[in-house]
Amino acid sequence: MPDTKRFLEVGLVIAVLLMVATPAAAQDTHYWTEQFGNRAYLLSGAVVGDPADLSAVYYNPGSLSLHEAKEFLLAGLGIEFTSLEVKDALAEGEDLSKTSSRFVPSLIAGEIPIEREGHRFAYSMLTRHRNELRAFSKVNLPGDFFHLPAVSLVSNSLSLHTELNEYWVGGTWSWRARPNFGVGVSTFVVSRSQKSATDGLLQVLTTENYAAVLDANSGYKYNDWRLVWKIGAAGQIADWNLGVAVTTRGLGLYGSGDVTSNKTIVGQTVDAEGNPLTFIATDIQHNVEAEYRSPFSIAGGASRAFGATAVHLSVEWFEAIGLYQVVKAEPFAAQSTGEMIDPSVNQALDSVINVGVGTEHLFDSGIRMYAGFHTDFSGASRDPAANLTLSKWDLYHVSGGATFDFQGQDITVGADIGFASDTIQGDPEDPFRPATLPHEVEVGFSRITLILGFNFTF
Repeated sequence: MPDTKRFLEVGLVIAVLLMVATPAAAQDTHYWTEQFGNRAYLLSGAVVGDPADLSAVYYNPGSLSLHEAKEFLLAGLGIEFTSLEVKDALAEGEDLSKTSSRFVPSLIAGEIPIEREGHRFAYSMLTRHRNELRAFSKVNLPGDFFHLPAVSLVSNSLSLHTELNEYWVGGTWSWRARPNFGVGVSTFVVSRSQKSATDGLLQVLTTENYAAVLDANSGYKYNDWRLVWKIGAAGQIADWNLGVAVTTRGLGLYGSGDVTSNKTIVGQTVDAEGNPLTFIATDIQHNVEAEYRSPFSIAGGASRAFGATAVHLSVEWFEAIGLYQVVKAEPFAAQSTGEMIDPSVNQALDSVINVGVGTEHLFDSGIRMYAGFHTDFSGASRDPAANLTLSKWDLYHVSGGATFDFQGQDITVGADIGFASDTIQGDPEDPFRPATLPHEVEVGFSRITLILGFNFTF
């Protein structure tokens, strides 16, 4: 049997998989990734002060009653292209990358033809989050790569699958309290489902033909239903359009989830005390309580026209949420050692402020051109106990496009480009960290969304 030194070298390599957590997950803590409504998309969401169409049901319900034209339908469809690259995900020089494309529906909304003086009613359905990532990477390296002369082969593979879907369905009431001032409220039923699975396999072979294997996988899924209200007020003062909107915390209705955990280590060797290199911890918990907490936020916006050109500005603050359990699984004991393991899924959110600016220009031909920029900072906490979200990078978006008349109806074409980069820090003082493994893992993310929208009025 191999000696203790060889065991330690094998254990050193096994630790690599546990230390390098690949930061890849859905954009579940970015509040401004998606925009809702054709004009809002091209103006980077800077429309809280003047939505000017049915996107008011989301951005500022108070503005809906100030619009003269009634709209039958506001709809949009996007084609999204995303790219994710994680440098040195499995070892130095061994990157993990993933590209994908898909259709992304945004907002579908329409007015309800109820005749009441000063009152307007509408319905809406929107996709608040819809993200999915599947990725796989495998690398075979000699032991010399890790400065381990007693190891001939290290084979490491990692697969990831994360998915998030959140849909809002609601109704809006808006009242024109004065000729230039309106208030309103939108009530949304929110359905959120999220799941994630990570599977890692590490195989180590020594120069004396002894082997060790680590199989580590974990996953969760949950469904959550809640109510959310958006309350807004909008008005016109001199040449300015002004607005403020509040989004309430989610009021939980129902939630349920599952959690699975497995970590198995076996090897043809012994530890420093002469015990077999064996560890097994496996568990599955079904139908446990789940709850997702969405934050309170307050947004403000203003817009003003300067001749044929209008300028828009919006800002929104999101509150912080302390650490809590999303999927409330119970700790379990490892079958081989009795060590207690906590598989619960936790979340914590930091306070975030996002800002958007946009411009629109009306040409004599009737075509409107748009351009915008907005931040999309992640609310994900850096607290290591918050394990629901791994994608903690900040996004920046630029957008642009045009709206033109086609047989009496508005057609919108444009694009939104989002990009981000982040650095995940390792612990340089960790005694088990191989000298060749970088202390920082760089992540690059980009997303291009092509937009085709329709706005029908009557």
